[in-house]
Amino acid sequence: MRAGNSTVIFNADAKADLGQVRLLTVPVEVSIRRCRFDDLPMLEWYSEDGHDTDVVLATYEAQSHGEAVMLVAEANGVVCGQAWIDLTRFALDCTGAIWAIHVTPCMRNVGIGTGLIAAAEETLRDMHFEHAELSVEKSNADAVRLYERLGYCRIPTTLSLDCAITSDPYPSWCRQINGFCASRCESSRIGQLTL
Repeated sequence: MRAGNSTVIFNADAKADLGQVRLLTVPVEVSIRRCRFDDLPMLEWYSEDGHDTDVVLATYEAQSHGEAVMLVAEANGVVCGQAWIDLTRFALDCTGAIWAIHVTPCMRNVGIGTGLIAAAEETLRDMHFEHAELSVEKSNADAVRLYERLGYCRIPTTLSLDCAITSDPYPSWCRQINGFCASRCESSRIGQLTL
């Protein structure tokens, strides 16, 4: 998003109904970059319970060893989104796992999530990965729509040790990001045993 002049819109109808209301359209420049150590306290509040300090620190440590990349979206000096990439989980398949995608609720639906995923895919392409994979809760319809709009396809359900189809509450989605091979999305881990 490009920074520009703020626009103040006075809504007369809203004033009559709710008292004096001013609607502001405020363009904000958002940059996406690698996470720095001083960003870490802001990332903790993205978790469901707010107590994922160990996960945040472990992922930052993995980033320092080249095993992960933590991307953050920043607006006016404040972290407003994140996307993390695990470079090791599916490395043998030339697939990077994008996870911990989150955008501050008041900044959603303006393109930040799309920008974070695009930046994650670009990072993976630059590292010669062929696919990007991510998971999402089945109940998160907004995220599912976003991933489908971006060209991600659902990876078929895996089989358990007793050959029963598992009901995965976090189904995986895959997208080819380099033009080498499309087979992961079509045949990925079908029949793979899961514990």
